[in-house]
Amino acid sequence: MRKRSTTIPEEFQEMVEHFARHSNKLTNQTGCEAPMFGGVLNALSDLEDGAPESMVWIVSSSAPNDYKIRKKPLLRRIAVTRAKVYHILTNSTKCKMNLYNEGVNLLRELIVSGGGNQFIVKSKDVGKFMASYIPTLRSSKLISSVPCNNTSTICDVPLTTGGAISKLYITNDNQYGKVDLYDTKGERAPSDEIYNDGRNEITAVEVHETNYVLRINSSVRHHVQVHGTSPIGVTSAFLVNRFGRINLSDDNITHIPYTEENNTVVFHVIGNETDTLLKSVTLHDSQNGNDTTFDLFTRENCTFEYFSGPITCGSNNQVMTVFGLDSEGKPFHRYGGLMCCDLV
Repeated sequence: MRKRSTTIPEEFQEMVEHFARHSNKLTNQTGCEAPMFGGVLNALSDLEDGAPESMVWIVSSSAPNDYKIRKKPLLRRIAVTRAKVYHILTNSTKCKMNLYNEGVNLLRELIVSGGGNQFIVKSKDVGKFMASYIPTLRSSKLISSVPCNNTSTICDVPLTTGGAISKLYITNDNQYGKVDLYDTKGERAPSDEIYNDGRNEITAVEVHETNYVLRINSSVRHHVQVHGTSPIGVTSAFLVNRFGRINLSDDNITHIPYTEENNTVVFHVIGNETDTLLKSVTLHDSQNGNDTTFDLFTRENCTFEYFSGPITCGSNNQVMTVFGLDSEGKPFHRYGGLMCCDLV
């Protein structure tokens, strides 16, 4: 097994320093609190104009820690700079999960509804906590607007674009509705239940195929509006519609043009439980011919997994080349894919 680094990788150092410069609270305490309002983490960072998403960075200074997030903040993502396991807990069992940093220094997305609370981090030992907003770009359009049957409180909203839902609106004020994803055969999709928190907005319902419907089960009759990303591919709530979902080509190598200068791409690998996930991503500079390969860590036996890592693009006309080989050197399944997002 590959030995994982216990120091901040060089390619992450500049990003971490950037967050430190833009964070107005960096502690060495065993616990720190950040006031919450409106459901979005704000107090520990400068909110840049037009930034619809937030990122939380936890920088650990020593041994593995258990971090507990209590109350119910709205977290877009949690990221760490160590290859450790972080237990993220809330006061709702629906939101309890273990998040694993697999050495690529960015954990999978965690969405927890709620606002007006405290964001509390508790650690077994002294650690540093840091948070910052990351402005992202996200286009959204009305996917469907469906009145529920007047005789039923269950409403099925067809999803035909294959894109993700960035916002879901239920028109009844202060009513709680349970949202499930079902495929067209009535089988529940591999997704957590998501509850309307009373503000009539549910974010980040992910749809990875086109044959799913949203099943809204509420205590009252309601009208549903579903806003989602434009239908260029499968995306998640924090995913920029630059690449969408990328399936590997027949030769297991996919070339993705990238022309932004001096930016960082945060990419997310998705897979099926029968897969061993993607092994590496190579950044190819078409100007000088140089290749830089980034190894990805994987974990098996998960229906949907997200393993992420930033790639810094140093010049124009670079091409991100996805080598479709798993950790054993076997071809990567075509129904898996790479999702690229968030120009940082």
